[in-house]
This record gives sequence, structure tokens and C-alpha cells, in this order.
Amino acid sequence: MPDQCLSGCGPAYTAISYTTGTGTPTNTTTPTTPTAPTTTTTTPAGVSCTATAAVTSTWNGGYQLQFTVRNTGSAPVSGWTTSFSFADTQQVTNSWNAALTQTGRAVQAANQSYNGTLAAGATTTWGAVVTGSAQPVSGLACAAR
Repeated sequence: MPDQCLSGCGPAYTAISYTTGTGTPTNTTTPTTPTAPTTTTTTPAGVSCTATAAVTSTWNGGYQLQFTVRNTGSAPVSGWTTSFSFADTQQVTNSWNAALTQTGRAVQAANQSYNGTLAAGATTTWGAVVTGSAQPVSGLACAAR
């Protein structure tokens, strides 16, 4: 017997009672379908922005876009993201003043560290060189934080 049990030890096992039966086992749990986690983003009061786009030059096979982001709220913006879609197979080949990603026709551009803070009424610009024919972008939106 171990030394720690000289003054008394608990039982060597724990008894478990169970009942057996006959028949087909049944599942008493209901399977659940996994759901995607939800994310709630709250924009501070007085924070909003708009974005506009303009073609500033064109050439055979490409063109340049300039975007203007404006803080339209009454409070400073600490960052912004613009998003839009191309009409066709246009591709961004270069951009400046924004961190840009493109998936198919969808494009998203976020501020850089040096141009994210905008006072109420202030603007900043970013641009892109695009291959393909110059066509208006669709769904241009701006989200401020």
C-alpha cells in the first residue's frame, strides 16, 4: 500500500450504474449546422465618409483613376476603406496612397498610415493605374472608422 494511503485512501474505483436495453439505439441529440461567426461593427457617432472617382488620363489599353475620400461627418475619421467593382475585366496594375486588393471585378482600398486621419470636412486622394477600357466603376462606397 502506498505511504499516502496509510491514514486512509478513497475507494480504488468509482462505481457507475447503467441500464442496458434491447432495440435500436436512438440519437437523442439534435445535430446543429455550424454558422459563421457574426461581427458587429459600431461606427462612432458623427463619423462618415464619401468617395468619388474620376478618370484623369487614358491611353491605348489603360487609364488612370483618381479617388477622393471626404470626411462628411462632424467628428474626425481615424481610417477609411473604399470599395467598388469594375464593369468588365479591368485590372489594377499600380496604386498609390491606399492599400489595395482586387478579387475578380471587386476592389477594396484602405488608407495608408499617413492618410487615414481626416478632420471633419477634410479630403484625401488615392489613385490607380488600370488596364482595360475606361468605364465607370459601380457600387463605389466609403466606410469610415
